[in-house]
Amino acid sequence: MNDLEFIPALQKYGGPDNFWFQQDGATPHCTDMTLELLRVYFGERIIRRADIEWPASSPDLNPLDFYLWGHLDAQVKKARPKTLNQIKEILKIEIEKISSETLKRLFKILLDE
Repeated sequence: MNDLEFIPALQKYGGPDNFWFQQDGATPHCTDMTLELLRVYFGERIIRRADIEWPASSPDLNPLDFYLWGHLDAQVKKARPKTLNQIKEILKIEIEKISSETLKRLFKILLDE
């Protein structure tokens, strides 16, 4: 997804002003050009390799690391898919199953600690 798709998609949820952007740390995602573009939309609300350093794979800090990837990995392994398309379908189904209440609890854990 590029900025022509990503930013309009965020508009459905109140726009970039309501979000922080967390980088994954991949070198191409941290170029000066990329960070300059992100700063246009997110200002100082960029986490990792930019304004706020965020340790990689920090299960105590990152709900994507401590919950989402582990949960999805377990569901894919349980289903034992045979093709890439089956993996994609399992991931799509499992992501859609995650309730907003679960997400609220995850972020509450983060904010309370």
